[in-house]
Amino acid sequence: MGLVTVIADTTRTLALEFESLRVTDALDTNAALMDAEIVVPDHSWHPKAGNEIVVSTSSDSLRHFAGTITRVRERASSRTAMRYSILCQDYTWLFDRRMVTTNYDAQAASDIVASIINSFTTGFSTSGIQVAPAVAAQRFDYVLP
Repeated sequence: MGLVTVIADTTRTLALEFESLRVTDALDTNAALMDAEIVVPDHSWHPKAGNEIVVSTSSDSLRHFAGTITRVRERASSRTAMRYSILCQDYTWLFDRRMVTTNYDAQAASDIVASIINSFTTGFSTSGIQVAPAVAAQRFDYVLP
């Protein structure tokens, strides 16, 4: 079982030092964070904050982490190579960009969730929402989705 790393739509598996890779769950934000070291021997490219990163299994493409690089620290590794310490956050921050500010009458919880996703997020699908029972009226005053 090998791991594949894709950064900004380009495979960078050889650059990532897998022994440095660490994924943690941040309980206060319900987000997953990843930090790792990347070594680029020929100065041909460098990771940038804002680049998408995906770490998956080569055999079945199962994603172990996917998100955005949020911080890059650069230092020389040798005369010809650069080392980058990267910090990444999963897609949670994209989902939580806008606060929910609305009221819902009593209805199926799945309908409320679908409405929140359609009205307060961009780029997320409602296709995985399972039908849920009705809940009492709900009021959202500046709450993250």
